[in-house]
Amino acid sequence: MDNVQALKVLFEIQEIFNRLNVPFFLQYGTCLGIYRDGDFLEGDEDIDIGVIGFEYFEEIRNEFEKCGFKRRWQGKINHRYLAREKYGIMIDVLFYVETDTSYQCWVKDGNPYLFFPKRFSTFEKIRFKEVDFNVLHPIREYLEWCYGDWRNKENKISAAFNWTTK
Repeated sequence: MDNVQALKVLFEIQEIFNRLNVPFFLQYGTCLGIYRDGDFLEGDEDIDIGVIGFEYFEEIRNEFEKCGFKRRWQGKINHRYLAREKYGIMIDVLFYVETDTSYQCWVKDGNPYLFFPKRFSTFEKIRFKEVDFNVLHPIREYLEWCYGDWRNKENKISAAFNWTTK
């Protein structure tokens, strides 16, 4: 992923969400790279964004289209997932709904596919390129939950984490 273009896209995404007054958070590889390395994760292929609440889906989808984000994949509406691309950078926006024990995103045949436990239900800020971004709180526990030993750059971080509920 071209980090210069990725930064440009991330700032555009933030402008869109701020304009719509929709809170969002960095997640998965995007969160790990920015928090641990101070940059996008080497070898990462996309920008991962999370939103709590599906009620923003249409508004965000429409705004992305108006701002030139091209559709790269479109699931059914109940999948709660937007996959877009701009300047050659892929963007995944996942919309989570609250359940009794977790926040879940349905992206495969209506079944819970991605989730995170309720203990990560609040945000904290991390600073990246002089701009504050939301991440799930507490960030270190969230990264541990996703990746195990996330601090060790020598470990090959797999994208195959918590893909299904247990």
